[in-house]
Amino acid sequence: MKTGSRMVLVLSALILVSSISFAHADEVSDQVAAYKAAKSNFDDAMIAFNNSKNSRMAAYKDAVQARNDAAKALQSARKIILDSFKSALNKANNDFANSRSAAKTAGDKQIANATRKAAIAAASAIRDAALSQLTDLGPEPIKPEKK
Repeated sequence: MKTGSRMVLVLSALILVSSISFAHADEVSDQVAAYKAAKSNFDDAMIAFNNSKNSRMAAYKDAVQARNDAAKALQSARKIILDSFKSALNKANNDFANSRSAAKTAGDKQIANATRKAAIAAASAIRDAALSQLTDLGPEPIKPEKK
């Protein structure tokens, strides 16, 4: 009987670890895509700003606006990623609490703890991969001097 209950705990642990994903995975990828688009617009505005000779102030204003939009998209993407990570941690901790309360032996408790650690490691890896896709905005545009 000990082997049967231990096997059930191991199988449930494996299912838990294999099913870990962010609840908002599509939202995270949408936010990353929105940030990349805003960053691309900012990069284009910086190129126009640096290449323009006639309307430097207008190009500067466009570059500042594009950078502000990119910064907002970056913050939004980070918030979604970190909220999803927090949700994954809460789920791992709740599942651990349930598994630990159902555990009968020290071995069962160790399995529950190992499952929790694996779930946290998986959530951390997903978070780190998503955050690594968000590149730095780069330098702010420099206001042109009046002539």
